[in-house]
Amino acid sequence: MSDLDNFFGELRRRSIWQVLGVYLAGSWVALQVVDTIVESASLPTWLPGMALVFLVIGLPVVLATAFVQESGAVGEGDAPAQSVTTGTNPARESASGLARVLTWKMAVGGGVAAFTMWGMVATVLLFRGDARPGAVDGGERVAIAALPFASAGAGDDDESFALGLHDDLLTQLSRIGSMRVISRTSVMRYKDNPGNLREIARELGAHVILEGSVQRSGNQIHLNAQLIDTREEEGHLWAESFDRALTVENIFVIQRELAGRIAEATHATLTPQESEEVGRAPTENLEAYTIYLQANNYFASGPRSPDFDIALDLYRKAVEEDPAFSQAYARLALALASKAEVTREGGTELLEDARREALLALALDPENPEAHLALGQYHYSAFRDYEAALNEISAARRAGLNSAEVHHNLGAIQRRQGNFDAGVASFEEAVRLNPLSGHYLEDLASTYHGAGRLSDAVVTFRRGITLQPDLATLYSGLFQTALFSMGDVELAREAAREMEATGSVPIWVRASLAWYDRDFAAIDELGTEVGQGMRLRALERTEGPAAARSGWLDEVAASRHRLAEVRAPQEIRPPNREASLLAELAYALAAAGEEDEARDIVAEALALLPVTRDAMDGPDLLVGAASVYVRLDQPDEAVRLLTEVLAGTNGFTPEALAVDPEWDPIRSHPGFIAMTRPSSGRDTSSSPDQ
Repeated sequence: MSDLDNFFGELRRRSIWQVLGVYLAGSWVALQVVDTIVESASLPTWLPGMALVFLVIGLPVVLATAFVQESGAVGEGDAPAQSVTTGTNPARESASGLARVLTWKMAVGGGVAAFTMWGMVATVLLFRGDARPGAVDGGERVAIAALPFASAGAGDDDESFALGLHDDLLTQLSRIGSMRVISRTSVMRYKDNPGNLREIARELGAHVILEGSVQRSGNQIHLNAQLIDTREEEGHLWAESFDRALTVENIFVIQRELAGRIAEATHATLTPQESEEVGRAPTENLEAYTIYLQANNYFASGPRSPDFDIALDLYRKAVEEDPAFSQAYARLALALASKAEVTREGGTELLEDARREALLALALDPENPEAHLALGQYHYSAFRDYEAALNEISAARRAGLNSAEVHHNLGAIQRRQGNFDAGVASFEEAVRLNPLSGHYLEDLASTYHGAGRLSDAVVTFRRGITLQPDLATLYSGLFQTALFSMGDVELAREAAREMEATGSVPIWVRASLAWYDRDFAAIDELGTEVGQGMRLRALERTEGPAAARSGWLDEVAASRHRLAEVRAPQEIRPPNREASLLAELAYALAAAGEEDEARDIVAEALALLPVTRDAMDGPDLLVGAASVYVRLDQPDEAVRLLTEVLAGTNGFTPEALAVDPEWDPIRSHPGFIAMTRPSSGRDTSSSPDQ
């Protein structure tokens, strides 16, 4: 026992405990710095482990150095006796030899060298663009397109099961940060006609393609899959069959094994946490899971489809079958929130239902990413509460969800906050993940428009039209960008001709062209579908204000009614819609001679929706308010608001204001003349070249 006491006494005397404490504290600080660097620079997650290895290796070196250096500093009275034959002290000579090697200078130099090596590896990875799992880098992740699984069974239920399983696999794969998983919307185009895989990969922007088939037979499930690298001449990477007893747990075991095989073949990183998440069964109830898979197929039809309501019913049936099925609650919440946002049906009731179902999902699984995404949609759609929505989307991303919907929702918020560069980046990533969606291209184009990148907006609208020529809103977006933002009447006519070639031209498009041509009589001839406000404006230009006075009184009543509907308790009440209706009412009041109330109402609209609250619709409101001040014969205030509009990056140009008849009454105003001089810094090109 005395030897052990002597040993610990020596450690205390030579300050080893103090050195150990200082080293551990310093190592903790170093690891925090490393974690921060890795997180901020999106570096691989194994780099902190590499730093920890260096620190562990360095620990015995530092302790040995401290022991030897303290030994060499021992006083003469403590030294052992000298050798009688040589006159030397062997212990001191040995310590002296070690002291020449184990010096503090050498220890510090070794530590610096180790972390220099770590820094060089990190720097190389950073400049190569190899992002850590979970990072969105836009270019270096493995892009995989999993084509719809074929059903080896003959029944409709078998096909529904195969497609639902495919949809679920896409959701699971999207949790792997080192992969870019092309969305279901885009890959479903190749369900019945796979065609040339290399051509498919080119159209989808994919590196590898997964093909498979599913068969249920009694209590067994059989899945065949093969992975093909379309970048290689001999691109077949592997083919494998999976046979299991038909249980939910086994289905997710298959998904985990598939994910592992894909990651291994593509040299992607599949972290242990991601592997666990991919393989975690959301329910043990096979009947509930089968219903859930059926619901996913109807969910994919989109909120405007009649089949979407079938998805709602099936999700409700799934949670009735298993009340602990968090993922089914989450999908139900997403479906409800999407329907409320897109269709504006059901008022706030649908959104409150979405909130309730999302909270139920989170009570069962606090990390459920799609429940967080649904809550984000709720905060955005119901209240335009951007911070609350962003918090929920961030929670969804931390939980591993990296889908096109996540980036789409993120971009929608960012652009309304005025962060257009970030919004463009988010929508571009959404389009990478869902490259064949005309709706996503439309949203990307409108974000380019809001950012003032009008030529990019035109190119993207045309790209969407080429991809999905039956989507009318793409033509409308192109028309509005050309006419209302760029003042390019000829480009707008071209868009209208393209609309006509695909069907019919909407009345509002015909009326807008007639307005810019100053053919006001033609607007009245288009009939009541034009809208009373536009018809009265045209009537004033042809017959004078007195002829339209009674009509404006009717329009005041109609505007009050529309505003009351939006303000009803059961209606969704986003501020942009309410502010727009207030501006319409203010204009009608001004035209009807109710000038004092018109001033109050337009001031209320501007206070409700400043540009700082909504950078997408705020500038439109400023333009609408300026037209009210023109009617109130306050040209200075109108010019002030229009100048504010042109000062921002929001798509409005001097060229557009210069050709709009709305501003004819103030066209000779010095401020308007100065404001509408074309500015060289504006992007008004309609060139098809990016």
